[in-house]
Amino acid sequence: MPAKFIARFLLGLSALAMLAACAAPTRVGSTWHATAPAEPPAGILVVGVGRDLTNRRTFEDLLAGRLREAGNEAWASSRHTDNAVPLDRESVAAAVTATGAQLVVVARLEHQQIELTEAVGRDSIKVERRRDTPLDFFRYDYKVLEGSSYVSTEASVALAADVYGVADARLLYTIDVVIPPRETRYEIMDEAARAIEKRLRRAGLVR
Repeated sequence: MPAKFIARFLLGLSALAMLAACAAPTRVGSTWHATAPAEPPAGILVVGVGRDLTNRRTFEDLLAGRLREAGNEAWASSRHTDNAVPLDRESVAAAVTATGAQLVVVARLEHQQIELTEAVGRDSIKVERRRDTPLDFFRYDYKVLEGSSYVSTEASVALAADVYGVADARLLYTIDVVIPPRETRYEIMDEAARAIEKRLRRAGLVR
């Protein structure tokens, strides 16, 4: 079998696998709980509710960073609270006072499903030149080598982000995000931050 044909065949299989992985999109829904403000409130405090400070800080930084890139003032609450004590209403209120935020986005994990699957690495092609006789100089054998197996971890996550107005201390808006299986926590958090920031802009709560 010609080497070019084998290479194209394997490349086609890889492309199909990538398309299948991207076929499941992130689902985003939202609910208004109060009248939308006439103008986007100035300054957003991002709060990630979770026990792991590293994950909380990563998510808050991602979302706050996206909001700032769009022209908003935004702060990660973990940068303005005492992280040696549990996160509570008082510590969030203190962060609001310290930053002057007029909007608070509180993201919380609602469901997480982790799947462990055995996967096989990409096949490779080994080319060997035949040396049976001097006439075999331009003849080659092609052998497909199977990739080694490994354990792949994927997680699907459902989270909700509640948006509070500081002026009247009311719940204004809730964003629900369902992210299909992804391989790393960072991918999940980055995708969640992207989805929340986009829905906040669509709702007119931020720029």
